[in-house]
Amino acid sequence: MTNEKDIEELIKALRHENGTGRWHATNDLGRMRDARAVEPLLDALNDKDWLVRSGAAAALGEIGDTRAVVPLTQSLRDIDGTVATQALDKIKEKGSSISHNGT
Repeated sequence: MTNEKDIEELIKALRHENGTGRWHATNDLGRMRDARAVEPLLDALNDKDWLVRSGAAAALGEIGDTRAVVPLTQSLRDIDGTVATQALDKIKEKGSSISHNGT
């Protein structure tokens, strides 16, 4: 089971001054697949570092929450199109079977 403190710490890490730290946070949040990370990851789609934006897109795809569809679609030109497209495909595959607690 996902530790709430871990999620909170990773969400805070999305604001780390180092882009590599923010990128690692996106990857970890994607692996956790917890819907509480969706809004912070949506914010990370606007990060100044393209790797962080790309990591956020991939993480959103792993979580599969439909709230990410419009922002991912809007970011196709900015983020590596392949990453954003794959994320959208994963969300489509998961459909409405995703609950808000990430399970």
